[in-house]
Amino acid sequence: MEYLLRVFTLMYSKAMRKILAVLLIISFGIAVGFASSNEEGTFNGQKIYPTTSTEFEIIQHLHISAGHSLASGTGPWSGSELLMMLKRIDRESLSDYDKELYDSVYSTLSKNVIKEDKYVGMKIGLSVSPEFYAHTKTHDYGLWRDENKRKIFLVAPWETWFGSFSYSTIEIAVKTPNHYRENNKTISGPGDYGKKYFACNIPGFQNFEFNPTNFDVLNMPYRAFISFGGSFWNAQIGRDRVSFGNGLTGNLVISDTLQYHNLAKVSFFDKSYKYTFFLSFFPHPINYIDEKKFTQYDDVTGLSFYMAHRIEGRLFKDRLGLTLTEAIMYMSESSSVDLRIISPVAIFHNYYQRANANSTLALEADFAIMKGLSVYGQLIIDEFAMPSERSSEGDSSYPDANGFLLGLWYTTTLGKGALSARLEGAITSPFLYLRDENEHEKGQTAGHYGINYVVAVRSFDSHGIFFDEYFLGYKYGGDAQVLNLNVGYKAYERFNVEANIFFMRHGCFDKWTCWSLIATGNPNYMEAKDNKAPTTSHYPGKVPNHKGDVSARNSVCTTVVSGLYGTYCINKNMSVYGQLDFVNIINPGNIKENPNIFDVQFTAGFSYSI
Repeated sequence: MEYLLRVFTLMYSKAMRKILAVLLIISFGIAVGFASSNEEGTFNGQKIYPTTSTEFEIIQHLHISAGHSLASGTGPWSGSELLMMLKRIDRESLSDYDKELYDSVYSTLSKNVIKEDKYVGMKIGLSVSPEFYAHTKTHDYGLWRDENKRKIFLVAPWETWFGSFSYSTIEIAVKTPNHYRENNKTISGPGDYGKKYFACNIPGFQNFEFNPTNFDVLNMPYRAFISFGGSFWNAQIGRDRVSFGNGLTGNLVISDTLQYHNLAKVSFFDKSYKYTFFLSFFPHPINYIDEKKFTQYDDVTGLSFYMAHRIEGRLFKDRLGLTLTEAIMYMSESSSVDLRIISPVAIFHNYYQRANANSTLALEADFAIMKGLSVYGQLIIDEFAMPSERSSEGDSSYPDANGFLLGLWYTTTLGKGALSARLEGAITSPFLYLRDENEHEKGQTAGHYGINYVVAVRSFDSHGIFFDEYFLGYKYGGDAQVLNLNVGYKAYERFNVEANIFFMRHGCFDKWTCWSLIATGNPNYMEAKDNKAPTTSHYPGKVPNHKGDVSARNSVCTTVVSGLYGTYCINKNMSVYGQLDFVNIINPGNIKENPNIFDVQFTAGFSYSI
């Protein structure tokens, strides 16, 4: 029901109906035209592989091992694109084990799913994954285990192939809700399980106490889309997780932390070039700003969408990869849209439409230092004050807001497995991803939304409608310094073991911090010298947008997590896994007086798929 409501919300304005109708007609016509010239015969390469797919992980390992630049991190990917990535590698230059991996992935991607005497193929699957949690300390920070790694209890995917050019899927999911409640009161946020020592992902028994309201069957599907294209292009419309970049701790443009995007995406690719045009739609903040109560009977108002184009190239015999991403967040309370901005090849920064749009520019690069060793980096610019925008001392100006991410990635074959090590660090400015609405002369005030990169996913259950907010880009947002080391050994389809050490210093700014101008000597604005991460106080007036008072924040919060993770495949259908984390949080909540938190957290589960 929520999915249908979202579709109707996006299509009810005449402008959006025209846009979607034109895109669908043009794309379908092109797809049919190219389908007849597909040299692969009945091969259908339009299956979409998720951002967590093993196939892409293996392809990335092979690229690094062979001395190539990293494979495109713009996921999810079609089977045709992954197959093209694989064919970029000279199989004969690989080790014996890597040749086995190459052949395994090639076999998976090149399967003919349509028999010669049929036009439609169909597959229905089932996956059951009970997962159990335990920890030694109850606190508001919940479980450390990444939401992307937490299993959904039951998933039943229904896949359909149409001829050689189209594919669709819908995943029926039965899972625990994103909010845990006690006595009809929400006490924890997305993915957490409340102040309990033991929990699980079995719906109705979230904390081993039967509660019929702890079922999430009203917000699915989390993956549902139609995909069509050819051997060098693909278009996708529907719901899916999205990631832009090859970061381990997250990506500065788009991290795959959101449960799903309501998206429209088209990509063109070959062995040295890729172009992607991307649209993602979100609830307008006017529906939930300042914790506004929203019900089924309220009108859904406003239009909010993210639009980006992403250009990727490979140079110097495929040793250097470069990616340029330009994007805007567009918002309109009246649900109107200037159709001139819907352009796959425009320069969004030249729209100068600050009352409706906020633009970002990102550059990514990676270089194969040698076979088995690559270095990669990301830079995002959210706000950069031009000389004409900077003011004299005592007057206000725009704050610089940017982020940097740098990583070193090593992988090699060791016996019948792959040994890998990754060291990654990131620094983000306090005001990164934040922005005012349109009153930039004064800055943002409490209760007013910003045209920023904090987006919401709407969910519904028997207690009402909730809007869970996330940073669209780096999962830890702005005002952070992060360092992460990961070492692992993986024998694909047999077992995997990883050790990880995570370190983060996070300042007092968060996703609900109000955007401000900066100045020197002006008491009404943040001091320019304080616009550096991590901050040790909340800027003037201590006013948050919502989510409580921040006046007590007076220090940097430091998080150190060391953990072990392992998976063992019993057979091709069943696997068991476990994770052990030692979590240490110093100055939790950015308050020096708060006692430090030390918690030992354990996760165990098994997964059975057919």
